[in-house]
Amino acid sequence: MPKSLWGRLFGSYLVVVLLTVSVSGFLIAYLVENVVVGQRLRDLSRQASRIALSFGTEDLGFNMSLRQWALLRQVVDEDFWVVNDEGVIVASSAPMARLVGRALPVEEWRKLGRGEAIVLRQTHHLLQAPYLLVGIPVVQRNITIGAIYIHSPLAGIDQAMAEVRRTIALSGLAGVLGALLLSFWLAKGMTAPLGALAMATTRLSRGDYTGSILPTGIAEIDSLGDGFNALRHNLATAVTELAQEKEQAHGILQNMTEGVVLFGADGAVLQINPVARELLKYNQSSLELSRALRLAWSSQGSEQVEEELKLGERTLLVRASSLVSREKVWGAVAVLIDISSRQELEDARRGFVAIVSHELRTPLAHIQGYIEAVLDGVAVDEKAKSEYLRVALSETLRLGRISQDLLTLAQSDARTLSLRRLPLPLMNYIEEVVTPWRRLAEKNGITFVESVYATGSLLADPDRMKQVLDNLFENAFAYTSAGHEVGISVEQDERQTVIIVHDTGCGIPPESLPHIWERFYRSDSSRTRLHGGSGLGLAIVKELIELHKGKISVASETGRGTRFIITLPHLA
Repeated sequence: MPKSLWGRLFGSYLVVVLLTVSVSGFLIAYLVENVVVGQRLRDLSRQASRIALSFGTEDLGFNMSLRQWALLRQVVDEDFWVVNDEGVIVASSAPMARLVGRALPVEEWRKLGRGEAIVLRQTHHLLQAPYLLVGIPVVQRNITIGAIYIHSPLAGIDQAMAEVRRTIALSGLAGVLGALLLSFWLAKGMTAPLGALAMATTRLSRGDYTGSILPTGIAEIDSLGDGFNALRHNLATAVTELAQEKEQAHGILQNMTEGVVLFGADGAVLQINPVARELLKYNQSSLELSRALRLAWSSQGSEQVEEELKLGERTLLVRASSLVSREKVWGAVAVLIDISSRQELEDARRGFVAIVSHELRTPLAHIQGYIEAVLDGVAVDEKAKSEYLRVALSETLRLGRISQDLLTLAQSDARTLSLRRLPLPLMNYIEEVVTPWRRLAEKNGITFVESVYATGSLLADPDRMKQVLDNLFENAFAYTSAGHEVGISVEQDERQTVIIVHDTGCGIPPESLPHIWERFYRSDSSRTRLHGGSGLGLAIVKELIELHKGKISVASETGRGTRFIITLPHLA
């Protein structure tokens, strides 16, 4: 049995045609043969009946009258026998002369004796070949006195029927060939649209939504094609919209600042965005991932569960919930938020308050103590009073510097810090800035070195640049003891001005170098406490230099000193 619809249709058409042609051929041949044989038997019966009626008034014997012979020859064109009242053949046509004197079978003669005709289409025991045989009784006064037999050979009829059968076979073959072509065309016409529909369905299953099913003129197939076209259009639209939504969701997921992990029903990770991958250092057996999954499953519904996870130096806030469809949990989602910076900010805020409180409390305590000493009469002479007041003034100036530093940082954070750029003659400006520091160096036994090779001017904010240099000098003097060197050098070309503040003090430890620009960072707390540093100076220096579109770098070696290099471009 063919598997294709075309093969089955074609095969069914072929079987129907072959059965129809075969049965029709056999029936036609059978009917024709019966008609021919029946007609021939009727002719023979009429001839025999006419003779029997004519002989009904005469005796039949071996010595037939001339009139009887003449009648037989006139009426009968076939071979014949004449049977007497004893059932014995008394006369025959010439070809059958050998039968004269032979008797009929008893049963056959009895049938004739009852007035019944004999009609046979078979081989008679007196004949050697198949014949059509008709025997009609001759009756006188209701008594059978004999019979007339007329027979005709079947050979001629068989030849005619063979020709008829050959004609029927050829006609049937031609009909079968025509029917084959028609069946092929019909089957092809029926299955071609279905084949096109099958190919379109295959393309559809592979994601190809192009191409439509064209009308065929067959109502049922056209209805099926219209339904397929509508399905294709709706499916293409739905897939396009789904793809767009998926892309949007993927884009949102990939660009979220929070980490997102989507779990399947079996706990496998379906999706994880780059942030979550980085936060969890993602691998399939990650302990943190397992904890996030456990949190997600524990929600058992739309209720959200929150918990903080400590991962080394990081702290994550995990918000997890299970995904439910038709009252069945099919997955879970966990949102990971890195709150380390939030905690660091909170720690920094607390630290800032503590440091500022400490930095303000110390000079305020000194000021209060020395003023109370003067007021209480502890200082008895003018020299002591002057010294106490000088220390109080120094602490007051220190408070002013701290306040100025805090104000500068606040303005920088609020982006309200502005510059008042003026052309500064470098020789005069540097001399003005370093004069108090030169005096401090002489007082502390420190060598102060100046190397200024700049005759031009610098476009900068004089107050902010002084704040930068003062902070650098304050830092240098804090880490340089007597017998060492602090200095400044200035070089200038047509493109930029380079200012270097250096010292030969204790230097900065290598592990502290990456952190010196951080607010409130102090590499040597004992020294900064001794000299009153707040840890804000270098952070402010970096902010102000960058505000001038410049750059600052540091080079330091423990035990050999530090160099701060400022590069300021010449702005038009």
